[in-house]
Amino acid sequence: MDGTIGKLKGFEVKRNGELQLIKIFQASVFEAFLKETTLEECYNHVATIADYWLDMLYSHVKDISDKELFKLISERRTMSRMLSDYGEQKSTSISTAKR
Repeated sequence: MDGTIGKLKGFEVKRNGELQLIKIFQASVFEAFLKETTLEECYNHVATIADYWLDMLYSHVKDISDKELFKLISERRTMSRMLSDYGEQKSTSISTAKR
């Protein structure tokens, strides 16, 4: 009530290793919780966001272009070291670099 966050559990905005769609959804939900002033407003706003994404999925994303769809279901990864520095580690980035 004093405008500060004393304890926050259950929020994690994924930045690496997740589809762009998941990142956008998580960031939108987190933002909704920060914008609203009451718990009911928060839940209503989050429900609106969830409904939007569910509608998009149930419609088989017919309202967006193929280019936009590929952006949503792609994963952007970078490697900060040389391939040989990763040894026997496994990841999609390492597999792609090897190929």
